[in-house]
Amino acid sequence: MRNFQRPFRQNDRPSFKRPLPDLAPNNIRIIGIGGNEESGRNMWAIEYRDTIVVLDGGIQYSALKTPGIDFILPNSAYLKEKKHKVKAIIATSPHMDHVGAIPYFAADFPQATIYARNVTGEIIKARAERLKSKIEDNIFPIEEQMSIAVGYMNLRFWNINDDTPGELSMSIESNYGDIVYMSNTQVLGKDTAYKYFENRNVLCLLASSGNADQNGFAPKEEGIYTGLATAIHNAEGRVFIGTFASHPERIRFILDMCNQLGKKVVVDSPAITDMIKAIKIANNTKMYDELIISDEAAENIPHNKLVYLVAKVEGDELYNLDKIANGKHDKLQFTENDTVIFATHAIVHNQRQAQNLKDKLSRFGVHILHYRATEVNLYRYGHSEDLEYIHRKMHPKYFIPMHGYHYMLRVHADVERKMGTPESNILIPDNGSVIEIVDDGKNMIMLRDKVDTEMIVVDGQNVGKIQDVVMRDRETLGAQGIFVMIAIIDTHLHKLKKSPDIASRGFVYSKESQTLMLEARDTIKNTVDAYLEKNKTIDTDNIKETLQSVVSKFLLQKTAKEPVVISVIITI
Repeated sequence: MRNFQRPFRQNDRPSFKRPLPDLAPNNIRIIGIGGNEESGRNMWAIEYRDTIVVLDGGIQYSALKTPGIDFILPNSAYLKEKKHKVKAIIATSPHMDHVGAIPYFAADFPQATIYARNVTGEIIKARAERLKSKIEDNIFPIEEQMSIAVGYMNLRFWNINDDTPGELSMSIESNYGDIVYMSNTQVLGKDTAYKYFENRNVLCLLASSGNADQNGFAPKEEGIYTGLATAIHNAEGRVFIGTFASHPERIRFILDMCNQLGKKVVVDSPAITDMIKAIKIANNTKMYDELIISDEAAENIPHNKLVYLVAKVEGDELYNLDKIANGKHDKLQFTENDTVIFATHAIVHNQRQAQNLKDKLSRFGVHILHYRATEVNLYRYGHSEDLEYIHRKMHPKYFIPMHGYHYMLRVHADVERKMGTPESNILIPDNGSVIEIVDDGKNMIMLRDKVDTEMIVVDGQNVGKIQDVVMRDRETLGAQGIFVMIAIIDTHLHKLKKSPDIASRGFVYSKESQTLMLEARDTIKNTVDAYLEKNKTIDTDNIKETLQSVVSKFLLQKTAKEPVVISVIITI
């Protein structure tokens, strides 16, 4: 059977002139809604007869290509078209790139049960409560080795390591074999999880690819913890730890370590507060109640006994650290005896911010520690030997790499090819790819048509699509700046009232570009004068368009920049 793959193109957009064909009764449809060709907004769906199971629903933190956007959600348009079929939503990880979007879309499917392990379920509840999303009653707790029938599917849950509380892998048992979904591909020695597959027929494996280009096995959290523990223990003053709020294993370790060392903890993040609440509920413990203190109580504690946990709600783990460094925090200031620990890597688009922050901190004399080991361990993706190990245990007939940039998917495919999987049995998806198991499980194909993957963005209080032109303008504003010109026309005299006004931001520094501004003003004046001389009727929209075209070309010629050009025409 032909594998309908084609090279990935960044601007590829499927045609939505025709809907996807109806699913044949004996076929299984696997849909890559998000998380492929990118980092974040992971979401897949499995469809069989009258049943759809949604696998994860994560957010993607805003990048430079989406300025002004808080974060991006996966597009659930296809699921809404088949709303009556959606019977289950599976949350396989407590991390935001897997569960952050669930409170936004799950309410559209009130008949669907949300399956999640303890910590993950509590995180979803906390997030839903903040968003006033009424989904709490739909969350069902699951455990390892649990088997659940959902419509025409049987789901089995299992785990491959204990480093991340709340994480699970799962398999869908079909008449043709098992479809295995692994959002965590770090092996970490939990071999017992694979014994289940010794006598199983694994038809298809979907596995995360984020660190496929890293050699060896992925490191355990223990290696990172050793460094963190030493740094906390040796600190002479206060310790400030910047970390992701959606990292329960690391937050729990820090709390436990502080408890052992006799430190008190101040939490400077609503998101971390939510996470700690989830950890306490999931583990039915009150052990952190005396450990965590308020800002006010911290004033009476020696500095060498204080640890601050710092993060922002969404996507910017450095936010409050930066706020303190800039003197904008209402209660905290850095001193030279403080220690700042970056217990996570900066998201790609925040790397410049991270470096600027380190520079600011160094001016305070702050001791800065950065654990680079976390950079390869944050998102729970296995290295090449983890992936090889998984193959040897499962021997899947078909393989679909997922959850990573296209380059990583390709590298992961190379690993699988090295392990003996035929080229024709490896299908590399884009966002929106639709894959079907056909011919009673004998073949797997990728359809030419895709589902809608247009960005759904959260911009402040607004959730919805943002047209490409809006994103283009935002990107341009961020990179090239803005140039505004104001011309007042006396309609009685049919001429400019005065010389045009000009303002620019993020484009050129006016005081050092007097010649350019004078030439631009002359260009604007000459363009308006020429229009008024040629036309007896004043059409302000036409003048605006003409000005924007002429001035844009002028600025590009003079500066090699293309700022957003705005013309304002006032008639009196």
